[in-house]
Amino acid sequence: MGSNEALDIGGYSDAATFILVSLKRGPKHGVGISEDIRNFSEYRISPATLYVALSRLVELGLVEKLPQEDRKKPYRITPKGETALDTKLALYRKVERAARAETAIATVAGMG
Repeated sequence: MGSNEALDIGGYSDAATFILVSLKRGPKHGVGISEDIRNFSEYRISPATLYVALSRLVELGLVEKLPQEDRKKPYRITPKGETALDTKLALYRKVERAARAETAIATVAGMG
């Protein structure tokens, strides 16, 4: 898997990343994913965004549907999804380090 392929987690990139983080914490159905995301990030994902992103993640093989429980449809992250998430989070860490370095440079230079 090339680095660009690992980063392709479909449209709604932030929502897809939050969904993958939630599912890495354990399998969940849609409402459970939404509540978990709100608890760890304070981000409120709309049902439409959630289900479009979930469909795309399933299509990409990053998430899989589990057998239906009553009316609930649980999902879990796949090994490919874990790799994509790890790659995405590594990129975010690089961006954060760059932002912090730029802030430190600006502060030292008297610009911040």
